[in-house]
Amino acid sequence: MILEVSGIRKSYGSGETAHLAIADVSFAVEQGEFLCIVGPSGCGKTTLLRCLSGLMPPTSGSVELQGRVVRQPPRRWPWSSRSTTARCSPGCPCAGTWSSL
Repeated sequence: MILEVSGIRKSYGSGETAHLAIADVSFAVEQGEFLCIVGPSGCGKTTLLRCLSGLMPPTSGSVELQGRVVRQPPRRWPWSSRSTTARCSPGCPCAGTWSSL
């Protein structure tokens, strides 16, 4: 399993003024699967992506990427330099895009 999300919940604020952005989101992504996150404005897409990437901790629940709990963004993103472009998955549209730069 590449990505496993279990019971992600994120709220902003506390007490009576708390705003629940996402509630009890769970899913798994296997090798070779494609995932789309869609919904209307304000439904929590960006909040979910921030929690998945480690940019923002969820209020509860967990995110595991390749069996490791995500608690913060990686020190170096795979696409952050030309030398790491080869790490793209086979068949990825961006594979080799920057190799000629």
